[in-house]
Amino acid sequence: MRARWIALGVVGFLAFAAALFPASVAYRWFAPDQIRLSGLEGTVWSGHAALGSAAALGFHDIRWQARTWPILLARPGFRIETGFGDGFFQTDVRFTAGGIALMEVRSSCSLSAFAAALPIDGIQGQLSMALGEVVLRDGWPTTITGELRLGQLTVPSLVGGDPIYLGNYNVTLSGANGLRGSFADQGGPLQVRGTAELGSGGQYEIRGLVQARPEADALLRRGIELLTGEPDDAGMRAFSFSGTL
Repeated sequence: MRARWIALGVVGFLAFAAALFPASVAYRWFAPDQIRLSGLEGTVWSGHAALGSAAALGFHDIRWQARTWPILLARPGFRIETGFGDGFFQTDVRFTAGGIALMEVRSSCSLSAFAAALPIDGIQGQLSMALGEVVLRDGWPTTITGELRLGQLTVPSLVGGDPIYLGNYNVTLSGANGLRGSFADQGGPLQVRGTAELGSGGQYEIRGLVQARPEADALLRRGIELLTGEPDDAGMRAFSFSGTL
């Protein structure tokens, strides 16, 4: 019993020390090269950074607050809220022996916030996330569960002129058997449904069926005819894309 109380006292002392440990010192000593922060204030327990970047993504007005009980149980966890592009990003972060887990991820921003990290040049729209869990190992996601919503999506015209409007979409992500997702339109010029897979090396494959609705632009209809197969009995055309991020 005495040893248990001694251990609890040691853990309590370490938690108290962490509460007073300057964030700027901890960053210099422990931060991995992939994470950049500037304008640090506060402590490891509770602090703020003016600017930051991770995996080529930029953040601003970053704030963190330690979760008390996970730390006392030797399972460090933090609540992080930050500006991301023209929107926000917030999540609970837990550190595990095998990597990092992001829980209850919420975000909303324009797609331009991801331009430095993803091949989306010229694609515009709004993205919102409601993810239950994201597990990262060696900086790569191995599990993602939850939903993404893409709104007011537009892509550049292949022949010049105004961007082509594609509408709104919902993506449901599952962590089972690798990174997989299903998607469907939520209104707009296209009726779409399909699946997407992402491999551990960044390889992706997207398959689905698409059909232009009556209000679809003539250029959009022509593009679908060029990039898809022959329509089935219901008028749906199959498509597939693959590549590496």
